[in-house]
Amino acid sequence: MYPFRVFQFVPLFCLLTSIVAVAAALQASDLMPVTFQSAPKHAPIPLVDMGKTTAAIVLRSEGTKDLKPMVRELQEVFKLTTGVDLPAISPKAAEKHEGVLINLGDWDGAATLGLVGSKMPIEGFAIKTAPNAVFIVGHDDNEVDGVKDAVSSGTAWGVSEFMERYLGAR
Repeated sequence: MYPFRVFQFVPLFCLLTSIVAVAAALQASDLMPVTFQSAPKHAPIPLVDMGKTTAAIVLRSEGTKDLKPMVRELQEVFKLTTGVDLPAISPKAAEKHEGVLINLGDWDGAATLGLVGSKMPIEGFAIKTAPNAVFIVGHDDNEVDGVKDAVSSGTAWGVSEFMERYLGAR
């Protein structure tokens, strides 16, 4: 009978530990607060369908030194989770692209949706969708509060969040 009681206790202990961890995270004043928005009213955005993708990454701004390695990581994680290559294309090629665009960085197209990286908090970012598009925009700066090399890599953090939340990478 002893092993049965131990196994009954373990799930309850795990549940209680999880509740405490979530409660602590919700009250952590040193973490960037998350702002949840209502879902936009448009059709779902298929990144992969029947083993193929029409999606492509478009690097819309230079970002910081952290952004280009994060783009390569996004491509690798996408391949590992879907089995499909995710190409990176130029903004010029994006004008003719007939699939989903994953737009990274601060640019005029994102500003029309209210996403302006320089108006976001340091290392802040936003992920937003529109028909056939995903926008990941963050506060990117190579100098923070007058300190050179104190980097704010908001867009890179946004790409990391996208991989964790939507591609299951941890």
